[in-house]
Amino acid sequence: LGDFEVMDADGNGEVSELEFVEFMLVAMQKVDQELLDKLHAQFRALDKDGSGMLDKEDLKLMVEERKRKKAKGGREEDMSIM
Repeated sequence: LGDFEVMDADGNGEVSELEFVEFMLVAMQKVDQELLDKLHAQFRALDKDGSGMLDKEDLKLMVEERKRKKAKGGREEDMSIM
């Protein structure tokens, strides 16, 4: 049961497919938790409307934001997704 509790990242008593896959990737040392946290942060940054899903509008907003940053002299690496 210890692994189940670790897999159940949101603590709702169930293990989702995402929770299982993330647990297994870390357990198999394919990724570390820090990388997963960074990927989740990137997703949240792209999810402009906070819906938990990416749609075309989110991506359009990201492109517009990049254009504004570039126009203000932003560095290319500051504008990358990864």
